[in-house]
Amino acid sequence: MRRLGLVLLTLAPSILFAQTPPAESPAPGSDPVALKKSCDKGSAVDCMTLAQIHQRGEGIPKDLPKAASFFKKGCDLNHAPACLELALMHETGQGVSKDLPKTMTLFQKACDAGSGEGCVRLGLIYHEGKAVTKDLGHAAALLKQACDLGIARGCIVLGTMHREGGAVAKDPAKAGELFGKACDAGEAAGCGALGQLHRAGEGVAKDAAKAAAFFGRACEKGSATACYDLGLAHDRGEGVAKDAARAAAQFDKACEGGEFRACYALGLLARDGRGGQPRDVARAVGLFKKACDGKAAGGCYELAIHSAAGRGVTKNVADASTLYRQACTLGEPKGCLNLGLIYTGGQGVNPDVVRAAGLFKEACDGNVIDACSRLGAMYEKSEGVGWDMKQALALYRKACAGGSAVDCFNLGKHHRRGDYAERDNQQAAQRFQQGCDGGIAQSCFELATLYETGQGVTRNMERAIALYRQACSAGDTRGCSKVKMR
Repeated sequence: MRRLGLVLLTLAPSILFAQTPPAESPAPGSDPVALKKSCDKGSAVDCMTLAQIHQRGEGIPKDLPKAASFFKKGCDLNHAPACLELALMHETGQGVSKDLPKTMTLFQKACDAGSGEGCVRLGLIYHEGKAVTKDLGHAAALLKQACDLGIARGCIVLGTMHREGGAVAKDPAKAGELFGKACDAGEAAGCGALGQLHRAGEGVAKDAAKAAAFFGRACEKGSATACYDLGLAHDRGEGVAKDAARAAAQFDKACEGGEFRACYALGLLARDGRGGQPRDVARAVGLFKKACDGKAAGGCYELAIHSAAGRGVTKNVADASTLYRQACTLGEPKGCLNLGLIYTGGQGVNPDVVRAAGLFKEACDGNVIDACSRLGAMYEKSEGVGWDMKQALALYRKACAGGSAVDCFNLGKHHRRGDYAERDNQQAAQRFQQGCDGGIAQSCFELATLYETGQGVTRNMERAIALYRQACSAGDTRGCSKVKMR
């Protein structure tokens, strides 16, 4: 399971597929008869105007099929707005048959005639690939046309493609340029995405203050995601003053706006009594539930912890298991770890070490060090997986590098023995030192023996005795015996 360091740009359907800005209403007193005569003589503009009169029922009965017929006449005369309007009618099936191929043909015609809206809509159809074969290359070309024609949504989606790479070259600097263009055009999502790039230093200068400023602009324009990002900045003191109360206000605004990660973040503040509010576990649980219902992994994870412990909610291990599973599926690797622990202990579920091993692997892939450590031990003991010391040692190395002192000690033992790892006392000493520094008594003892005998390190009895004392203080009685002998 891979967790991205950055929050990727997410565009709501209302942004991706926003309705076309309404064309100007027909001038008061427009005469349908005169307009029809002009339309019949080849005036595309008058065909468009007459179509809108029939579409809206202004002065005459509303008649969508007739409106469609006049949009068609205007489109046949290469009037881009008429092609676009007719495409939208075929897309929704209003007054005409619902017909995706015809819709796409008309969007293309509108695009070719200079309608950026036609380009972006057709580009998004190919980008989504829900009703047609996905074609990201063609989508990118259409989105570029739309962006060049001033359609901010086209710039944003194309910018996201350049940020992620794949169908187009990965180019964070180009993404920043496109997001900036959209932001300058007043598109909240563009400002928010540019803020994310500045926060990460991706394609633009890393600048927390600029990031916060862009988040503020986007939040003011109604982006719930940007309000959440601004809340994070205030909570962490990144580019703005560290202020839990301001963070809480932004999280609240974002949560109400449907950014469910913000509900989770607000729940953490309520749980801990930060942000100018008293500690309120019941409120925290309610916010975690709202976050989880909105598929925010952190909310499910915290709700599971509270369900398992009976904090703010009735204790229910079965519910906790379900919630850990949700968290794991949604991308929270700690949820995978905790569910694995439930399966190893059989708490509320039938014990299943094979399933536990699979969950530990998911968590380890998500860089949860405890999961790597546990999975390594399972490979060494042949529990839930086949015996595989090569795999076990690889996992111990990952866990040790991640700060697991006991796994550094485990590695040290194998290097000293030379059983499954290369016999290397110098490497053993290094690992034992890491384990000892992390409070593992046995590791201090083993390191002391190396200093006493001069294996892998320069012989140093003073250092050895100090390490024996340290091992004794940490609970290894062998160290105490060694000290008494001196």
